Amino acid sequence: MDLGKQLRTIRKKRDLTLHRAHELTNISAATLSQWENNKVLPLMANLEKYAQGLGIDVWDIFISETEMDSEFGYSPSEIQLIEYYRQLSPEDQGHIIAILESLAKKA
Repeated sequence: MDLGKQLRTIRKKRDLTLHRAHELTNISAATLSQWENNKVLPLMANLEKYAQGLGIDVWDIFISETEMDSEFGYSPSEIQLIEYYRQLSPEDQGHIIAILESLAKKA
């Protein structure tokens, strides 16, 4: 896996510039650029900070959509749900979980 490429893909999928990613993560744009170009390997603590700033789970950095589909057997609609969920605020994510739990109890 190319970590730098994955970080760049995550940022660009969210239509973020390096500057905006810096604002969200409080990690300098220069450092983010070094990570994306594989010049510096980020520490796990810094990847956690990055993920939190972008509203994703740190493990999402290490699993591409293609891997989700092939290795974990997610359908395209399940992957789309995950993508929508990741775009929500933490508060809205909590609402979605509550709704899904309620629906699952009815099933």
